[in-house]
Amino acid sequence: SSACITKVYTWGEIVNNSLINTELTSRGVIVTENLDEIESGGIVFIRAHGVSKKIIDALRAKNVKIIDRTCPKVKRIHKIAAESDNLIVAGDIAHPEVIGIVGNAKNKFFIIKDIDELKKILHNIKEENFTYTFVAQTTFNVDLFHHMCHLVSDIKNIRIVNTICDATTDRQAEVSELSKKVDAMVIIG
Repeated sequence: SSACITKVYTWGEIVNNSLINTELTSRGVIVTENLDEIESGGIVFIRAHGVSKKIIDALRAKNVKIIDRTCPKVKRIHKIAAESDNLIVAGDIAHPEVIGIVGNAKNKFFIIKDIDELKKILHNIKEENFTYTFVAQTTFNVDLFHHMCHLVSDIKNIRIVNTICDATTDRQAEVSELSKKVDAMVIIG
């Protein structure tokens, strides 16, 4: 009798480390973001960035075992997105985390990367009767987010929730302090 082999997948690269991803692939793990490549009965690991509700629902429909390793801080943003009337996300439109966040949005959403984009949407939002929640990608620039929050703080129909990860805040503060003490810095990663 032949043994049944369960296929193991990761939704995108599970970590930001090419050596580990190469090792996983060499052991038969299939790295994909294509639902058609995932077979029923397989196991799918969701990376820390998370995915949209649509992807989770599609994976459930394929009858796979889902090992959800979405970061708890990202899961919190997914919950906020699902419960908020409308959403504004400060972040990178192409980043998997942001794609997952807006994929959990209940209604309308905006993704902004800088002050200019924020100002463009604020003009229209102020006049609306709808409520918005303003969040950030967990790794967004802390100083920029605080500046954006200052611009948003007097608008009554926008609720601000600081969703930047504490580790990000700490790292950015440490880099800022260190930059004052050295002539040059090289940041890897």
